[in-house]
Amino acid sequence: MAGWSIPNGMIYPQHLIPKKKYRDEMDFNDLLDRYPGFEVVRRVDKPVAEVFNEVGKLRADCLHPKDADNMSLFMWCNKMRETDIAFVQKKSASNLWPTNCETPPIDLLELVDYRETCTPVFVQAKNIHLQQIPYQRNGQDKEVKAMAQRLGKAFPPGSSEFSFTATAHLHHVPACLNYWHAELRLLDEETQSIKYSDATWKKKAFQTALDELIIRSAYAQALGRQTQIHRGLYQQSWYSRFTSRFRKLFHAGKQ
Repeated sequence: MAGWSIPNGMIYPQHLIPKKKYRDEMDFNDLLDRYPGFEVVRRVDKPVAEVFNEVGKLRADCLHPKDADNMSLFMWCNKMRETDIAFVQKKSASNLWPTNCETPPIDLLELVDYRETCTPVFVQAKNIHLQQIPYQRNGQDKEVKAMAQRLGKAFPPGSSEFSFTATAHLHHVPACLNYWHAELRLLDEETQSIKYSDATWKKKAFQTALDELIIRSAYAQALGRQTQIHRGLYQQSWYSRFTSRFRKLFHAGKQ
């Protein structure tokens, strides 16, 4: 397998590294329009018996609600191998990909670990992307009241809470050492990102997201072969590459 050596002697796969001709990101709406059965994979750093029960269902205690906040996922496509999920990019090795850089700095490769014990958890992307998650917030809170007013929500009779709906989004987020990296994000009704915290309503919202999006839909093995993503979805056209390079040269000349 082509790639680079990492500290424990393993070879880091070359096919995970972004290339200059790749797009900054792919759109999951476009991916699912073209490939409705597209799958994503979550790595859980536990043996399979601690991840799936005897009937193949994901154990509810193998993940924490906090894991659903910007959950890191692999895009299960023809560029991926199942063993790739065992590579863990730590610290700056997990930084976002600087576009037009395709040779990984040696210092980043030194921050890669390999997990001998881990289990892949597969989910169809359509069971996550754009799915809605209901949650409630304290109706006596001034900030909550203001948000409810902006959204045209009436104060619920006989209740001290307003009902809201978050929407789950899958985003392609290429990392320096893994172009095929995605994240799960929750957005509120004003399209603002919801971040996990000790607030009771957030704990409940992320628990619901974990239950509905991952635990209910997960399975231990891919449903079929990896999706053969058309290169037009992840590669720039020659015209786009040319104009992008021209703009960078033009701006560099003006400095």
